[in-house]
Amino acid sequence: MIKQATINSSTFSISGQCRCDAKYGIFVSQDSWNAFQYNGQLQALSDLLIPLPISKVSKGELNDDYYLINISDQTPGEGIINENNVAVADVLNSDKTILSDCDILVSKLGMTRGYIYLKPESKMPLIGSSEFIPYKLRDNAHVR
Repeated sequence: MIKQATINSSTFSISGQCRCDAKYGIFVSQDSWNAFQYNGQLQALSDLLIPLPISKVSKGELNDDYYLINISDQTPGEGIINENNVAVADVLNSDKTILSDCDILVSKLGMTRGYIYLKPESKMPLIGSSEFIPYKLRDNAHVR
């Protein structure tokens, strides 16, 4: 399907977004951000997720066993942490964030590139980059 439209260039000068290509301009100005023509009620992520406090493990030798998640070892857009790409760590070169209690991990740097993951249900003690933000699902949130 080809979509064609004329857009007033002044709309780009007041846009809160950095992208100003034609496809994006039509999506914003004519479709009102409605990519899928959904008419139901949208729910804010803050209604579903609770940000967890950040707890760190300091760099150096570890006293306990932890499994280390490296962002570079995970496939963007896959949606769940690949446990085959998680390794036991005994020494850390930098501080890491404890991720054991979270349900969802979001990378600060790669959110737009799909670095958002569900944590596997296993009970392994996980740590990862300080770029990960851990979230817990609210009790009233339903995973489908």
